[in-house]
Amino acid sequence: MSSVQHSNNGYLSHYSPEYLLEGYVRFPWQPIYKDTGILPKNLIVKDPYNNIVPSQVFQVERADPSHAFLLISLRGIVLEPQEIAKFVQSLRMEEGEQPKVENRGFPRLETVVGPNGEPRGFNLDSGKLRVWFNLIPSPEDCNDDWNWYAGSATSVLVNGKEMLEYFINDEVPLNFPPSWMRHDPQKRCIQIDKIQVWDKTNQVWSAPYNLFDQSYEFISSTIGAVGVSITVASTPLRYNEAKDNNQCRLYRVISLFKDTDYILEDLYLHKVEGNLEDDELEFKVHYFTFMNLHFRRELIEHPSGHKFVMMSCFAPYPAYGFMSNIIRGSGIDYPTRDFPQWPNRDNTFSWGLSPCKSAECYHRFTLTFDNDDPNRDLFPENLN
Repeated sequence: MSSVQHSNNGYLSHYSPEYLLEGYVRFPWQPIYKDTGILPKNLIVKDPYNNIVPSQVFQVERADPSHAFLLISLRGIVLEPQEIAKFVQSLRMEEGEQPKVENRGFPRLETVVGPNGEPRGFNLDSGKLRVWFNLIPSPEDCNDDWNWYAGSATSVLVNGKEMLEYFINDEVPLNFPPSWMRHDPQKRCIQIDKIQVWDKTNQVWSAPYNLFDQSYEFISSTIGAVGVSITVASTPLRYNEAKDNNQCRLYRVISLFKDTDYILEDLYLHKVEGNLEDDELEFKVHYFTFMNLHFRRELIEHPSGHKFVMMSCFAPYPAYGFMSNIIRGSGIDYPTRDFPQWPNRDNTFSWGLSPCKSAECYHRFTLTFDNDDPNRDLFPENLN
């Protein structure tokens, strides 16, 4: 195919970049496609020296292309911090055939289906981070006895080490049968356990709606040489009991990028009926985590209210870091006060986000960082 021709000559300098962690840059895809007409599978990004730069279009939701994004990888490109923005602005797009990658290896996506053939969970693997994400409340077919796992990751491995219970994993032999018994069955993270939606008619917030025991629907997935993502939607919920046709669903886009140790999550709402462009629904979500960080742990909160780190005080200092473009709407509750009296209740912590119409969240897991200032190392200041 020949290079595409359009008014801006294909330069990405005409669009607003978002700089993500560990050398990734994101652009909104819809305006690029509108200007260029290039299909996602035919997009090639080149630097000023005509070298192909790894890139991938993530088609988040087929019915609503406004959430699709172009991801560009700068990993392996040696640049000084002050040179990165200038380099990105010099990139240009062409239409052609994507180079074939032999024995790609990572990223990977594995779908686990139930007896009816419907997806019940996913394994997403960046090569460094492996995440098991549940769509259904009872992943072990426990019926109503254990039905609180929907929308959570019940296993997070960094370089093969289980981060949700690192110390248990480190101390118990791997051949100890059965393997799952080595861990607390409550362990999980990145779970949105409840949500509230703003009722504009009555000018009130809806009652908290539990999501942990309601199945998610698989919407779409994207996988390529740069990253992997899944889009899921919650069970419909009503935000005004007195009116008909007022149901909405929470959409979550879970993304992992090659050789990284973090999850990028995008959140937004859609009305079940009506024009997708007219949604504009405001919501508040609440996150829950059950993670064993040994009997001494430390919470480090950033003054901005946008990020925090929950870390163990024992080497090699496993930690979970959270950051969002939305400020927290509540303090970090640890242990979580309304969690049942489980033997290891002290392993729980939870927090909420302020009202928003969409949100972008980072969930990062690490073992080795400077114990003096882990908040800085997990989330650089320029990503506030």
